[in-house]
Amino acid sequence: MKYREKILEIISNNNFHNSQDALSEWLETIPLLEQTDILREIEGMLKEIADEKGINLEGIINLEDFNSLVDEIEEAVLEEKLYEAKLSMAEDDEEIERIEREHFRVVVRKYLMDRIINEEEDADDLLEVVKEIIVVEKESGRFDPENWSRILHIIDSPS
Repeated sequence: MKYREKILEIISNNNFHNSQDALSEWLETIPLLEQTDILREIEGMLKEIADEKGINLEGIINLEDFNSLVDEIEEAVLEEKLYEAKLSMAEDDEEIERIEREHFRVVVRKYLMDRIINEEEDADDLLEVVKEIIVVEKESGRFDPENWSRILHIIDSPS
């Protein structure tokens, strides 16, 4: 609610395309974590306006996809903040290296899963790479199915 006035100001002072640009420019000045709150506020306002005007948003905009995207953005921002906090609390170079390696593994896993789920051009090749990574993780005792939960249903038999 605290962003509602600013959003309404931007929308009322611009036409549709200028509003999008103005909202984007304003969003860039806001801390990342707060941007998700603003996006949720915009979503709520869209629903309200649609209800007031009797507009069925279904087919025009998929709010579930929008919500999922906002959740993903928020999760990524929180993961980055956690990574930064862990680094700042690290007591020695060895711990910093361990934190950086784990962060790198998380980023690579997310990249691989995103490419596979989105069926990018290299998805089949990356799926084979993931299968090999999982085999190595299992052999070394580091396999955690939760890490790969978004794509485990796609993998035939990763053993």
